[in-house]
Amino acid sequence: MSRRIVIFFFIVALLLAASFLFYLNPDQVILNYGGKAPIKAPMAMVLISAFLFGGFIVGLVAVFLGIKHQLELWRLERKRKQEQALGKLLTAVREQHALGNHLQAAQMAEKIVAQDPEFEAAWLELSSIVKTMSGDTEALRILERARLKLRSSVPILLRAAEIYEQAGNYIGAYDNLRIVLERFPTNRGALMRIIHAAEALRKIPEAINFQKTLIKQLSGIDYVNGLRHLNQLELLAIKAKHNWQFPDQPSAGLIEDLKAFSQRVRDLDLAWAEYGLAEEARGSDPNQISKLYAKAFHHSENIKHLAAIVRLWLKAHDPSKGINAVKTLIAGMRNTKTEAQIFLANVLANFGMTDEAVKMAEEIIVPANDPSQEQTLGLLKARLALKLGSTDATTRFSEYLKLNPASIPGDEIFSREKAFTTPLIQATDAPAPSLSVS
Repeated sequence: MSRRIVIFFFIVALLLAASFLFYLNPDQVILNYGGKAPIKAPMAMVLISAFLFGGFIVGLVAVFLGIKHQLELWRLERKRKQEQALGKLLTAVREQHALGNHLQAAQMAEKIVAQDPEFEAAWLELSSIVKTMSGDTEALRILERARLKLRSSVPILLRAAEIYEQAGNYIGAYDNLRIVLERFPTNRGALMRIIHAAEALRKIPEAINFQKTLIKQLSGIDYVNGLRHLNQLELLAIKAKHNWQFPDQPSAGLIEDLKAFSQRVRDLDLAWAEYGLAEEARGSDPNQISKLYAKAFHHSENIKHLAAIVRLWLKAHDPSKGINAVKTLIAGMRNTKTEAQIFLANVLANFGMTDEAVKMAEEIIVPANDPSQEQTLGLLKARLALKLGSTDATTRFSEYLKLNPASIPGDEIFSREKAFTTPLIQATDAPAPSLSVS
């Protein structure tokens, strides 16, 4: 049904209703409108007049809103065309920046922001160019100009925080990120950055609160990693509460807190490791401490916990217990054992147990997609070949040995001066086995 037909039927219905009201109300009514003499008219006429007057007012409002809407459409269309033109100019700016013509690119970018002070992308590009040309301070001044124009734009604040963070000014980064989070408390990018800044500033309670807000937005593996980071922050808070760092003597309160925390967060390897360090600093039984480091390794299979076991027993003058404990843990590993086996072979060699180290090195199988471990194993074999007195070892493995003389897992336990030179456990007099290197 067309619009005209609808209007026609509406008017007919209105007239019929008016006629009916005239029939029901033949008498006149008095209408007082504030003048000297009131108006006398039939009720139906009064009702129809009021309806028509209301329709007139509604029509005026509709015309006003229509004109306003049309003007807004014209304004948006004009802005869109301007943005298209400025967008092409911004592309040219980026091209000049990429070509190294920084001064020309900066001048072009300044023209863009002069024409449209609310063009965020142009301000961001200008700050990047100025940072390349004049450094962080000038880039931050550009971003401050942008903030005045854009009323604390989130991308501008995030870029300023990034520059502050790169410059090591975590206070500046923290302050800018706080402004973002005051307006948008769940901004994920700002939360991730402010947590890092808060950690750097040792604002651990604040970092914990921000991390709790962040993990509410995470799921899957991101949630698991976020929860682990939260536990790490809580562990830092415990250490900060007692103002403790290894090897300082720990208080009884710290020991109790670490024990309770490690039992509550059983899967966090660092909790068991810190508990072990505290017990070690207190001078507890090495057997009990070794069990704590073993729990840390069980939950992470990180070889730094194996190194802690070896270091513990080395300090206790019983390195053989450390080696046996490491062997047991490696045998029970769930994932690939390559790195742990290289670690153990290196430790054996440093303890003077060359025969066993050579045998283990020959048995290690490196996954095909792990060139880093292949290189580390080659370096270990190069060292062992030199120790065995291979005549062509120096020439065959010179490239390996130039890489880094302390790049094998386990080197951190021993000083470079003692590594592979002074055996801590005397080797047997059996003939040295041969060593093949792939």
